[in-house]
Formats: sequence, structure tokens, C-alpha cells
Amino acid sequence: MPHFKLVYFNARARAELIRLIFEATDTEYEDIRISNWAEEKKTLNPPFGQLPFFEVDGVRLCQSMTIARFAAKITGIAGDTPLDEARADMIVESSRELMNDTVTIIHESDPKKKVERIKTFETERLPVKLGYLEKMLISNGGEWFVGKKLNWSDLAVIDTYKFVESANCKIPWETIPKLQAHRKKIESIPNIAKYMASRPDTTR
Repeated sequence: MPHFKLVYFNARARAELIRLIFEATDTEYEDIRISNWAEEKKTLNPPFGQLPFFEVDGVRLCQSMTIARFAAKITGIAGDTPLDEARADMIVESSRELMNDTVTIIHESDPKKKVERIKTFETERLPVKLGYLEKMLISNGGEWFVGKKLNWSDLAVIDTYKFVESANCKIPWETIPKLQAHRKKIESIPNIAKYMASRPDTTR
């Protein structure tokens, strides 16, 4: 069995999807959370000088989505066919777009502009993107985003909700009941529920 090690800050953000993949599939890995980046960067010497990075028996990978996609493949939840893998990638990338929008809000330093950004996001971008995601879910039967079992795209979508909510953005659940039911289903999976109840309590 290969030895897996994930290195990131004590935060969810760009590494949480990777953790969720390993936790959901009960795959053993080291979850290294660093606290002093300025100092530890010198000794860690990460690829491209950034986090997260991932080690497989000493071989290093960088870029969060590269790591997550690799983790999904080795744990068997990337998709059963090349077409399923492509559909999963499509859903994951769509959900990551919402995370990127949220990052813009989080980094807005002007309080007035931040309120405006949140309002625009909540009334325009967010409901449209979630509406498309709900249609994708329904088109696959309403339980899973891809195939007939857990896929990493299911984890990516529920991870996105948490990140959006961390920026004080409200998700219009009343307009997307299928996504709400899907979220409850995924978060009630024993391994996921156990991990979410015990993971470090971070802002995002």
C-alpha cells in the first residue's frame, strides 16, 4: 500500500476536497497541517513553492485539482468509464468556479464593496450555477451526480457549499430541493459524518 501524505495549512479551502476523498473511501493518509508557512517553506521546499502538495511514496505532486483527481482515481471514485470521468470533471470544475467567486468576496478589503459583491453573488451568479447543478443531478436520477454510487463530484459539490457559507453568503435552498437532499445524503455517509464531526474547526 503506498504511503500518502497531504501537506497544507490548518484550513479547508483548497485541500478539503482531497481530505474528503480519502475520508469517504476510508483510505489511510497523513494530514499534515502547518502553522508557520514562512519558516516551514524553507524546509518543505514544495513544488512550485505553494500548498497544498502531496506525496506518494516520496514522489511529490502539486496543484490541488491535480491531487484531488489523482486521489479520486486511486480510491475508485473518479468514474467507472472515461465518459463518467469526464462528466465528473465537468461538475467538479463547475463547483470550483463558485469557490473562485467566493475567494474574490473573501479578499475584498472594502466593507461596502464586500456587501455589494455578496449581494450580486447571491442574486445573480450563485442561483444560476446551482440551478444548473441541480439539473445535472436530476438528469442522473437525483441521488448521485455520476453513475449509481458515490463519485468525487458529489464530494466537490458539498465542499463548495461549506466554502460559500464561510463567506457569509446564503444558499437559496428553497429553490434547489434536490441539491439540499443530496447534501444531506452525502453528509450522512458514516465516514463523512464522522470526519466532519471531528475535523479541526477552522473559519474556512
